[in-house]
Amino acid sequence: HMKCKNKNEVLASTNYGKKIVLAVIKDNLLGVQFHPEKSQEKGKKFLEEFLDWKPEWLKLKKLKILKKESLKN
Repeated sequence: HMKCKNKNEVLASTNYGKKIVLAVIKDNLLGVQFHPEKSQEKGKKFLEEFLDWKPEWLKLKKLKILKKESLKN
């Protein structure tokens, strides 16, 4: 399993006899440590929702890019 040096980058964890990191986030990257495709319908639903997910930081980043573009014109 993954060990994360910076605890602020841990997005999700679980206790499976000991704490195990499931997801990390840094800047615009997100990494997960599990296999939702092996979870049948629940895993499929998770993947569908993940693909539709629009995190707040991404919205803010796009907004900043749009503002920069509008200032150029």
